[in-house]
Amino acid sequence: MKYNEFGTRLAYLRRKNGLDYEALLEKIGMKKVTSNDLRNWERGLSHPDTDVIKRLSEIYEEPYEELLTLHEQTIQGGVDDIHLGVIETISKLMGVSMYTVIVLARIMLVLLCIIGVLYFIKSMQLVSSMPEMYKNL
Repeated sequence: MKYNEFGTRLAYLRRKNGLDYEALLEKIGMKKVTSNDLRNWERGLSHPDTDVIKRLSEIYEEPYEELLTLHEQTIQGGVDDIHLGVIETISKLMGVSMYTVIVLARIMLVLLCIIGVLYFIKSMQLVSSMPEMYKNL
């Protein structure tokens, strides 16, 4: 999934319907949407809210579920690309395989969860051992 597939689709639908940004803004009819928003959505620099996606699906006579799914897949594709880039960079820096980096990250996550639980338990023990007069402060 390309990071801007949703934006490319929006640009295609706008041109297919013969609309410039101002005409599309008028059809959308939402004060919160600007022509800069439209440009940024088409470039993949930002994404519209679901109520705007709903309105665009009505204007373009496209199934709302398809546009929404494409939007979600595009966002997930971008996140996946970022994660992959970070994993590749760490792998190169450490001189280990990407699989090793993923395993180490999972181990660290489990350890952080354990530390968090232990910290929570310890803080609850401290609260329960406090004199009554300090508990209500």
